[in-house]
Amino acid sequence: MNKTLGITVNYNCISWALLDKEQQSPILHTGVRVFQPSVLNLGSGLLEESHLALRTKYRNARKSASRRQYRKLLLLRLLIENKMCPCPISAWILWKNKGIFPTKELEDWLKLNPYDLRVQGVSQKLKLSELGRVLYHLAQRRGKLVSKLNDHNKDKSIFMNGDPKTKRLGLYATQKQHKKGFTLGQHLATLQ
Repeated sequence: MNKTLGITVNYNCISWALLDKEQQSPILHTGVRVFQPSVLNLGSGLLEESHLALRTKYRNARKSASRRQYRKLLLLRLLIENKMCPCPISAWILWKNKGIFPTKELEDWLKLNPYDLRVQGVSQKLKLSELGRVLYHLAQRRGKLVSKLNDHNKDKSIFMNGDPKTKRLGLYATQKQHKKGFTLGQHLATLQ
């Protein structure tokens, strides 16, 4: 018996054929098994991304959002315990465990404009609840969400000059205001 098995392996399929040279029609059986490629955007160079990398990216985003939410809830509890937020602790527990938004007082407290409060805080003493609102706002805006800096040409980057399309100011505009004697909070309050 003179049978031959031929196998071809490609990046997304395996094909095979079984031949018998002694018979009149030598092809006994053929087949192909096609499977999903292990990367997305195959052949796109830098845009190629494995399924594992995509899952990891989404998992990290979920973890980051969860940590941010947890951090803000813990700060809110600390503010309530120190009388810097008008919400009772029982309402906070209900919000944390069941997702039921607390009271009208907390809604009014969150509506306070933190930029205006920061400007007031430079020249006069704030109430405890107003100071708590400023601290909560700082926790909400913690970290920096800026585009990558171009090390070779920093003057042309969005971070330094801003972006007129999205109405973002760059670092240069903020530094000019700082030289005039404004704090960052005062400068941001003037932009509203």
